[in-house]
Amino acid sequence: MTTAAGNVSPQYYHGTGRRKRAVAQVRLFTGGSTVAVNGQTLETALPLEGWRSRALEPLRVTGTLGNFSVVVKLHGGGVVAWADALRHGLARALLAFDPELRPTLRQHGMLTRDSREKEQKKNTGSNVLVEPHNTLNAKGGSGQLLASRGTAGLCASLSGN
Repeated sequence: MTTAAGNVSPQYYHGTGRRKRAVAQVRLFTGGSTVAVNGQTLETALPLEGWRSRALEPLRVTGTLGNFSVVVKLHGGGVVAWADALRHGLARALLAFDPELRPTLRQHGMLTRDSREKEQKKNTGSNVLVEPHNTLNAKGGSGQLLASRGTAGLCASLSGN
């Protein structure tokens, strides 16, 4: 690769991995064996050994652990989702490096994006009203649903009429 200034930048292979809201932009540089995540070491970014093991699984399975320097930009989601997004991004970057690795990565399920997302919160409906707790004790109310009476029924029950 050549930059606009004519300098030769190092060759790298790119892969993007996703899990839940986490996105990992992975660059594999040939040579070296370091892993940098958001400018930090892998141990700092993913403090538990299980997370690190899962994140580096594509390198281990393909036998390329120690052959690449890995630079990762991770954002969104939580730390567990980071590990899975990094795993997915590494698998895609390795595929860009050598398409012959596809059967191995596919066999271990590393090329499939886990599409499960957090379910969005639902609106419970504005027509369901419950008496506030502080009026239950003061007026001897029952805490019943007031949806059938509507807003006028709520105002009447709160005023004591």
